Amino acid sequence: METEILIKSPKNVHLSGKLKTFDDQEISGSDQVYYDKQQDVWRCRFAPPRNGKYKILIYAKKITDTGTYPNVLEFEVVATNLTLPISYPKVRQLFFDYEMQIIQPTNQYAIKSSVQTEVLIRAAKNIELIGTLTTLDEEKIPGSDQVYYNKHQDVWRCRFAPPRNGKYKILIYAKKITDTGTYPNVLEFEVVATNLTLPISYPKVRQLFFDYEMQIIQPTNQYAIKSSVQTEVLIRAAKNIELIGTLTTLDEEKIPGSDQVYYNKHQDVWRCRFAPPRNGKYKILIYARKITDTGTYPNVLEFELLADNVTLPISYPKTWQSFYDYQMEIIAPNNSRYSVWPTNGSYSEILLGAPGNIELSSDIKQGDQKLDNGSLIQYDSTKNLYQCLFAPRNVGEHKLTIYAKPSSDTSASRLSAVEFDLKVTNLKRPIMFPLIYTQFNVDKCRIFEPLNGVLKQGSNVLIHCQIPDAQTVKLLVDKKWKTVDSYENNILKHQLKLTNEQQQAKCGYIVLILIIYWATECQPLPVTSVLPLFLFPMAGIIKSSEVALNYFQAKTEMAANNHPCININQLELDELIISGQIIFGFFQGFLLATAYSASIGGLATLVGSATNIIAKEFVDELFQCRPNTVVHEAQKQVQMALKIQYKQLGRVSWSEGTIGFLFIILLLLLITRDFGETRGWNAIFRLNYVTDGTIAILIGILPLIWPSTSPFKRNWKYKPILTWTELSSNLPWGTLLLLGAGLAIAEAFQKLLATFQLLAYFFLFLTLWYARTANIHPAYVILPCTLSVSLAFVFPTSSNPNSVVFASGTLHVWDMMKAGISPTAVLILSRKLLIIRKNYRKYKNLSYTEKKSRMITKAWV
Repeated sequence: METEILIKSPKNVHLSGKLKTFDDQEISGSDQVYYDKQQDVWRCRFAPPRNGKYKILIYAKKITDTGTYPNVLEFEVVATNLTLPISYPKVRQLFFDYEMQIIQPTNQYAIKSSVQTEVLIRAAKNIELIGTLTTLDEEKIPGSDQVYYNKHQDVWRCRFAPPRNGKYKILIYAKKITDTGTYPNVLEFEVVATNLTLPISYPKVRQLFFDYEMQIIQPTNQYAIKSSVQTEVLIRAAKNIELIGTLTTLDEEKIPGSDQVYYNKHQDVWRCRFAPPRNGKYKILIYARKITDTGTYPNVLEFELLADNVTLPISYPKTWQSFYDYQMEIIAPNNSRYSVWPTNGSYSEILLGAPGNIELSSDIKQGDQKLDNGSLIQYDSTKNLYQCLFAPRNVGEHKLTIYAKPSSDTSASRLSAVEFDLKVTNLKRPIMFPLIYTQFNVDKCRIFEPLNGVLKQGSNVLIHCQIPDAQTVKLLVDKKWKTVDSYENNILKHQLKLTNEQQQAKCGYIVLILIIYWATECQPLPVTSVLPLFLFPMAGIIKSSEVALNYFQAKTEMAANNHPCININQLELDELIISGQIIFGFFQGFLLATAYSASIGGLATLVGSATNIIAKEFVDELFQCRPNTVVHEAQKQVQMALKIQYKQLGRVSWSEGTIGFLFIILLLLLITRDFGETRGWNAIFRLNYVTDGTIAILIGILPLIWPSTSPFKRNWKYKPILTWTELSSNLPWGTLLLLGAGLAIAEAFQKLLATFQLLAYFFLFLTLWYARTANIHPAYVILPCTLSVSLAFVFPTSSNPNSVVFASGTLHVWDMMKAGISPTAVLILSRKLLIIRKNYRKYKNLSYTEKKSRMITKAWV
């Protein structure tokens, strides 16, 4: 059957051999020559294929030599009585160096196959194998090989499936686990495929797939999967194994929303679904790891997906295992990862089905920013599903996440269940949903209207809700209990008039405090002017961000830079006082005369008075949609200044210790104000009204009040840590803050719709309504209203010139009130008489009733 020749040679000499016919024709699979290091000999085996005479040719050369092996030895073989001839696969020396062993097939080079061929090899633990099936030209055939280590049998199973009838090569490669680089070829077979009717293929599997003892349920024996809409792969794995999957291009670029992988506990399988977005070739990559492992998921399985006839592609929202464990179901949108955004809508709707013992919650994010009161989940008992609403604030891409937890387990934390994408293309009316408490969802309540949680003051609102099986229903409005109008068949309907009397009382109280402080000047006026920055937000009247804007508007900037003509006049008066030509008592009169002249003379220019700028902003905001601009930057190089001053510091004084204490209080208040999903101490105030800026202002003004030395010392005299003169040395902060405080009060009154005749904002809105009612062009009433409000001289905040001359420190509030009442009354009366006279001439040909109506309307305006 075979002939063996043993040859001993030096270590630097390598041998090879061939079995040939007498006409030098090589016989495939008839020779096997290798070095046996245990016996220190070269074993040269030859197996003739049939009876007859053959030549044995042995070649040798030094390891250092190049080129072909020269012939060094020749034998003649006479084969007789051959019944079962054998053959040898092509083996490399490394095969024997690794002490590998072929278990199946034995003594066979050419393997006949109809469907698949399996080669079993035993190797050492530190050896790993791969294999491939190629054509005779060594062109690799995708999906035709599967090589893995079977730890139960302690063998490498190498399976090969030819795609069609013909001859192929089986190439097996091996290397040590610790080695790097490519796998060298160690073994070669020939496959002869015949009678193939239903060829099979193998997905690409990694060794970890078999180590985890995973099993492919569907599809079986298939690498390339054809699909038109979606493809499903079913895999069975141990309980401690978790899977994820993804669909990629051939370049392994991930396709968002194209995969959905979850464990079906009823069928005890992992369902891996993949939806190609368009026709073409894709890769299905499945990853697995143990539940106890951390880090990334290693790839264990790969398929090829061939998509054709994809007409209506689908996509999947991102889901977590809790979604399937809680038996949740997506009703709408169907087969899409995008939530539908309605044209001219304010919110998007997602419908979910879930068991009654599951409690749902949600949030909406744009980028990393979570939108407060941007989502609402409520149970629809008529359709037995959950209505999930999401209200974005701006256009762009958003993430909509829905969470779930058992309602009976109060200690359980909510788990992410499903996530949708939302593209907002146009948004005309952004809204905020009402604040919903946990009991609302537990009792499966539902609110029909209003869905906008921000209600307008003075409006009539219909509260329409579904409250199942309630014995008593009450409404708490401004901390006052009110009886509902109607509650029948679990439906609440109540008409509510929003007067907000409590908020108005708070606003009035704060304004009263400010007036007293301004009139008595018990604190520096700039310090008093800062109080609205934290009093209004804490009282829940205006948000801190809205209050702050009033301190840095165009009109306050103009006042901060000072009016040129007032500066000139003031310099001239200063020179006269210094020279003794003007008695000091007359200085107040000249200041007031200058301020009144600037107010009246500036009526004809855009920046001549603050009310002109107010009118401009009003028109820009109402008719041109011009966005507000707030431009202020902090000063730099503070660190360098602190280092220089630090060297000059000595022992910590009372004032320095006080500042340090206030700083620690500031940090504690900032840290504990809000903890993200859990509210901090700001829960005692209205939502989103108190911000970090409110805290900063509150702590920031305390050094202007707190004594600079210990009050417990003898002969103690009060002096604040920081005086206003020191603070305002480089900028007229007093004027700036005084105007800002007045505008903040105006904003507060405007928010509460109270009456405040000196406010241009209020009159502009009111006169615009009159103009529309009387069918008058808005410009006819806006301009006269603006000019009329400019004719106010009573208070420091009545006009910019009043504020500027008041900042000189010479005038008191009472001085300005006494001097300003008379010109204000005379100018307003004159203005009304002129309007009445002009309108009388204009409407003299109209009927008495119509003339009276129009004249009264315009005279009032």
